[in-house]
Amino acid sequence: NVLQRLVVSDKFSKAKFDTLTHLLDSQTVHGTSILHFAAIGSSDMVKYVLKHNANPNHQNEDGTTPLHWAVRHGKLDNVKLLIDYNAVVDLADDCGDSPLHWAAEYDKEEIAEYLMDHGARPGRKNFGSETPIDIAKQNDSRKMVHLLQQHKTQQENSSQKDTRSASCASLIYNKMSTFVNRQLLSCSCNNHVHRIRI
Repeated sequence: NVLQRLVVSDKFSKAKFDTLTHLLDSQTVHGTSILHFAAIGSSDMVKYVLKHNANPNHQNEDGTTPLHWAVRHGKLDNVKLLIDYNAVVDLADDCGDSPLHWAAEYDKEEIAEYLMDHGARPGRKNFGSETPIDIAKQNDSRKMVHLLQQHKTQQENSSQKDTRSASCASLIYNKMSTFVNRQLLSCSCNNHVHRIRI
């Protein structure tokens, strides 16, 4: 795919990209955006695409976002840029896996820490009822397990200090999340094998 090769290239060329500005809203047949491809390449390209109003929360047909892709490929600079442009850190794919689940799966500790520092929840379950901690344990990644558990404990301690009752929005979210989880338990996720369709 020509678009993919041009965007994923580590060499950013504004002149090259200027010729492709009409493709900024393009998607593949699987709904993958130009920002998905940029997220696994140069941070200059990500910045350029984001400055041209690309949606950092665009989900392709598998529900993956550019943030998922940046996490999988270990692109911390791109993760930071996407979050700076309001990428939702806990936005799940079609299997319920958040970018933090992917960081645990692909053993990206520095990225996992950054995600959690920006609100990602290590206790969040996917549609198979697995947390990022569970995935790190399955992969026998002790450092990742320790990091995730440490942040989970900090988040729990922080929420215990907050004695205010849960907001209406939070209650609705929890009820909807439970409903969606029950409805999608039969999600056809291949045991954490994240296929990226382009």
